[in-house]
Amino acid sequence: MKRVLTSGILRRFVSTSSTRIPVFVDRANGYPSVAYCQSDSNVFQRRLLSSGAVTSTKAKEFPSKERLLTLDWTLEGITPKFMKAPLSPLFEFFDPEVEFEDKIYGYKTKGISELGVHITKVRAYFRYKSPYNRPNYNGAYLFENDNFVVLLWGLETLDSNIWTYLPSFITGRRAKPKILEGAMVFTLSPEGKVVKILNRPIEEKDRKLAEEFVKLKTQQTEEFDKEDRKSAEKALKEMLEKNS
Repeated sequence: MKRVLTSGILRRFVSTSSTRIPVFVDRANGYPSVAYCQSDSNVFQRRLLSSGAVTSTKAKEFPSKERLLTLDWTLEGITPKFMKAPLSPLFEFFDPEVEFEDKIYGYKTKGISELGVHITKVRAYFRYKSPYNRPNYNGAYLFENDNFVVLLWGLETLDSNIWTYLPSFITGRRAKPKILEGAMVFTLSPEGKVVKILNRPIEEKDRKLAEEFVKLKTQQTEEFDKEDRKSAEKALKEMLEKNS
């Protein structure tokens, strides 16, 4: 069965009886590509492209598409501020007994309290190791009628030693940049609460899916901007004709 990334990036996606819908189809190498099909209904069903990244559940167990998208938007805004900003907007998504497993660094927690302590330790560790730490949101992807969001995160830091904390014009040394990255899978309950977080190495298919997903978001944002501009121009024309 083929699966498609969710096309409902914004809530108002299908507004006409015939719409060109961007969908993702399998290529020979197993990665998705963009194609278009015609929709003859305002409500259409999209089957999903298997990512192999996580295990899907039955349709009746899925959280809403809007909930998945809201989590993605929250992650996009908060990930670059991970080292400093309060994470309460993100914690509001978490179930009190949320489980966290880190397959990169070998760590597990259970419950919001333990997770909060772990995050505090992570922040302290990297601040101690390097005077420069810059988290990045490197993309994400999700599927309609599924129960997860995959975040691709990155961290720009420095190979640290005592010389790292001294000005380069004094030491004559230049600190070497270091890039860390991973894929964090947020699994949601049918009620929309994050019940499990898995941090794992990034796979090539993660990058492909995230790349296609951001293209889809950009494309639909442009389409909606055009619709808004046409609507505004029409309203202005009608107003001018009425007042003339």
